[in-house]
Amino acid sequence: MTERSGEDQEQTGSPCHRCIVIRFFLMAVAGIALIYVLSPDTFGLIEGLSTLTFALCFVGVLGLLAVGKVALELIGADRRND
Repeated sequence: MTERSGEDQEQTGSPCHRCIVIRFFLMAVAGIALIYVLSPDTFGLIEGLSTLTFALCFVGVLGLLAVGKVALELIGADRRND
């Protein structure tokens, strides 16, 4: 890792972007392993899907989550203005 500058050392509570990405990756791997241990039949649902179909479903779910997040932010902004 690289050394932090004076401003970065003052913000000791915030991890760097790379560390956040690594944490998310490790949580995702641990989550997939936990799902497999608790319910191996879950992976049988996606066994017949092609790679393209699985990718389209994954991106579609992420898109729906993004639209939902924007909608919730707009609703929250309206409530704060009232």
